[in-house]
Amino acid sequence: MEGSVSSDFSTISLTKSTSGNDVAVTIGNLLAMAAEAGLDNDPNTESPDTGMVYFRLRAYAGNDAIETISTVQSLTLVLPEIVSPGNGFAISTWGVVGSGYNNWGDGGKDGVFYTTDQNGVLVAYVTLVTGEIKFRENNDWTVNLGDNGADGTLEQDGSNIAVTAGTYKITFDTNDNTYTIEPYTWGVVGSATPNQWDGPDLKFYYDYTTDTFKAGVKLAAGDIKFRFNNQWAINYGDDGVDGTLDQDGANITVTAGYYVISLD
Repeated sequence: MEGSVSSDFSTISLTKSTSGNDVAVTIGNLLAMAAEAGLDNDPNTESPDTGMVYFRLRAYAGNDAIETISTVQSLTLVLPEIVSPGNGFAISTWGVVGSGYNNWGDGGKDGVFYTTDQNGVLVAYVTLVTGEIKFRENNDWTVNLGDNGADGTLEQDGSNIAVTAGTYKITFDTNDNTYTIEPYTWGVVGSATPNQWDGPDLKFYYDYTTDTFKAGVKLAAGDIKFRFNNQWAINYGDDGVDGTLDQDGANITVTAGYYVISLD
């Protein structure tokens, strides 16, 4: 797969290859393309925060390696404006780097750790590909931490941490340099969603400025619920139709349209 910030593909900023049927494009990849396109989410600069990027597939089939190039697909990138934290939390100086996230920094900025209400305890919500990661400060290798013993304790210049593809919550305690990684995703499921009641669910993303999860979704007329990690063990509906969620609660009826859903 090839990606470009120009529709004629005069320059190619993203190239991935596979012998399978799909290939991942990470948030780090998209942020790198946004930077190349000159996009900026700083309200104090004149740079645009919205722009187009383009993708196409270049495939080779058969013993003679006949080349086929797909039609170009466009994608609009929108960088939300930087805002003050308000009642939420802040971006820390620490980040997630590695082949499992941003190709060791070549594919864009590191995955962000946010501050929490516990002093020195940081949290990151990241979608990873299978590979390895480390934690480093200020997008630089001067201070970088790995795990020599694979025991949840970090050391300066320590070993890479192996990860498998998925969406995770990483908790990093800078007080004692310990960490945990756990599967973590909230989603919208239901007859009003494209995948109906079976999922995969429409994903929520963390908004550190309000300490909530948000999803921008297109829904059909029907019912929805919210559930954790695409499973029914933890699922929420609304028994009282009052905006307060209940475990195993009643389905939430919606009409067709585009929505921003906030989940506290």
